[in-house]
Amino acid sequence: MLSSRRPRKEQRAPTRRNRASSSPICPGIILSDNVSPVPEKNPHAFQVLLDGIPIGHLGEPNDSTQAALYLASEDARHVTGTEIAVDGGYTAR
Repeated sequence: MLSSRRPRKEQRAPTRRNRASSSPICPGIILSDNVSPVPEKNPHAFQVLLDGIPIGHLGEPNDSTQAALYLASEDARHVTGTEIAVDGGYTAR
């Protein structure tokens, strides 16, 4: 016998509202307490580091935050399964 009852909520197919997105944020070198002493301690190593970043400067913590806010927003509703590189172009070179 077939039932005419609707399936329970946990048995229904997911809607767009409750689907999970899988897009990792991949930060590059971010200016932090660990990185900030490098220019004073070894200016040459710091310059080599900067030369490897096409945009020419280190990232800031807010850069990764902005990427996370974008992925959490409605603007990214169709974005999933792709890595978001926040590295100043390092991986694209």
